[in-house]
Amino acid sequence: MKNLNALKLIATIAIGAFAASSANAAMIQGDINIDGTGTLNGTGVNDATSLTSITATVGAGSTGDYAGIASGTAVTFKDLNWSTVGYTGALVIADFWSVGAAGSNYNFDLATITTNQVIAGTLVIQGTGTAKATGSTLSDNPGGTFRLSSSSSGSSISFTSNTSVPDSGHTAALLGLGMLGLAGLAKRLRK
Repeated sequence: MKNLNALKLIATIAIGAFAASSANAAMIQGDINIDGTGTLNGTGVNDATSLTSITATVGAGSTGDYAGIASGTAVTFKDLNWSTVGYTGALVIADFWSVGAAGSNYNFDLATITTNQVIAGTLVIQGTGTAKATGSTLSDNPGGTFRLSSSSSGSSISFTSNTSVPDSGHTAALLGLGMLGLAGLAKRLRK
């Protein structure tokens, strides 16, 4: 009888944990690839402190919640100004990029620049921020990362960009709770 009560308790806790995590909307996740062109100030990648006049489209290979956005869909970018060569730190740009597809608007709020350097003639800028999907049931994901790399060295550059948004951790948490429950049940059944 004790084993049956313990099993009921563990099942109740597991169902409650699953229901609590399911009550929240799933956070947006996946990768979106963007190809585009823009204009750097200065003479090129080595002395640039801004990227303006950005024209971009969704590239091939987007995954997760971004997979349904067709390649070639226009992406709107705001100008990127980083004040000094090699600047890293806070750089808040709401709706840094946005793209509409299937009644939803996907966008990325840039929060910080974590890398800003020239590597073998290629400007590489990385940052973090929040990915959003308005007009959908997905909730914001503050764990997004952004990467831009140029493919030319003049002031008029081509670039590729990738924004990645990881799984929110609910899957791992539920798996851990289930394993914990099974370990507890096994211990009780041995007694």
